[in-house]
Amino acid sequence: MTPGKLLLPLLIPGFVILMGFASVPHPSDAPDSVSAEPQVVILANLKVFIEGPYVDVADSMSTNLILLDELPLTQPYDSSIYVGTQLEYAGTELVSDWTGARATVVDWVLVELRTTTAASSAFATRAGLLLSTGVIVDIDGTSALGFSSQPAGDYYVVVRQRNHLAVMSAAPITMDATTPALYDFSTAQSQAFGTNPMIEIETGVFGMYSGDADGSTGVTATDNTAWLAENGTAGYLTSDFDLSGGATATDNTIWLGNNGISDTIPD
Repeated sequence: MTPGKLLLPLLIPGFVILMGFASVPHPSDAPDSVSAEPQVVILANLKVFIEGPYVDVADSMSTNLILLDELPLTQPYDSSIYVGTQLEYAGTELVSDWTGARATVVDWVLVELRTTTAASSAFATRAGLLLSTGVIVDIDGTSALGFSSQPAGDYYVVVRQRNHLAVMSAAPITMDATTPALYDFSTAQSQAFGTNPMIEIETGVFGMYSGDADGSTGVTATDNTAWLAENGTAGYLTSDFDLSGGATATDNTIWLGNNGISDTIPD
């Protein structure tokens, strides 16, 4: 038998077994070494505000989508409307309800990991839950967002939301199996990559720009067209820029204020 390695599915939770085989003359060849490699879950501890639902007097975001029973129980980014955009994602994250720890969820977000600033270096994406406090959690509503079977390291982190402009961390963030220090995008423009990557939603507080209905990475006339088509209707709408549960004149005002702005994330 040619020396080599076999990956066997396995009996030790969280591990794979690598078995090295040596050539021997007897037909009952047997493994001569066994080593275990842990399957690591690395954690992202993030905080970010999005402009639309932010309430400055409360220093938090509204949860109208839950209150109006509009927030889907499954992550929404596998929809056909996002095919070919930066929001396309085929993950299977879902929750059973919006009660308990999940009662203060604002919306679903996507979190992407990159080894460099380049989009080509992206290697993992998860859908997570954005709480009214700005903290992003896993689907249980409390845990830091986990990425399974990934090596610990320092990674750029991109946060996307379906009708706001994405942000990326200004520098790599250390991620490992222990909950890392909180990375808070909201404290300064310099927390996100690029020039003026966020909007100052109140003095000293920064958040993701609203107004990108089609996930094109910029606020354009196409987004206003989406609002015109949905204006006056209720639901989980792409042009509901303030996440109020329907498309109204307020959403058009948000679009007007941000028209022409694009995200600052490298392609």
